[in-house]
Amino acid sequence: MEFESKDRGLIVLRGVSGSGKSFFTDLIEGPKRVCCADDYFMRGGKYLFDASKLGQAHQQSMRAFDEALADPEIKNIVVANTNTKSSDWKYYVDKARKAGIKVSFAVIENRHGGENQHEVPPHVLDRQEQSIKNNLKLR
Repeated sequence: MEFESKDRGLIVLRGVSGSGKSFFTDLIEGPKRVCCADDYFMRGGKYLFDASKLGQAHQQSMRAFDEALADPEIKNIVVANTNTKSSDWKYYVDKARKAGIKVSFAVIENRHGGENQHEVPPHVLDRQEQSIKNNLKLR
């Protein structure tokens, strides 16, 4: 899927850890930038999560978004965090709309039965899922 060349788009992915957000981003064609807090924790090809650094991870994701927003050659900007609540994605959406960029949301469901690769505990996955359900807008 690719937007017309004159269009720029922001795609906000919402989904629990392990739902397939990263896989979905690989399906998006054309010049794109993926902004993801998980990237902060990648070191030498290994995911080294540290909950105490989650704020810094999201700051890095926002910086990546700002850089992509400033580059007109990047047609598709994808925010691939869990984005369970509106406060998680508000920064990105507000700035994109202010810049006249089209905004779409996609909820990624784990229908493939895959395991999350980051060893997120089941109670956290349940909390993420419930938060997404509580914050859906279907019309």
